[in-house]
Amino acid sequence: MKKQNKKILIDEAEDSFNRALKYAIDREDFKQLSNLIMAIALYRQLGLTENVKTILKQVIDLDIVEDSTKKEILDTLSNLE
Repeated sequence: MKKQNKKILIDEAEDSFNRALKYAIDREDFKQLSNLIMAIALYRQLGLTENVKTILKQVIDLDIVEDSTKKEILDTLSNLE
């Protein structure tokens, strides 16, 4: 993997982690979001787009995720190949 692509993935993972921290209500919610984010990052790195889509749909179903974030996730889903 090219160094630039790896940097982009790391930046995306960090942004997702910070977003999870911002919206997490308690430790269990944070743990759940963290696990989902890590899975998304790994599947993206491996190029498994369908797995990424599946997990993003799980994130949308979480009550603790704000509507504006859900809209961003839906936009991301529509842009994935």
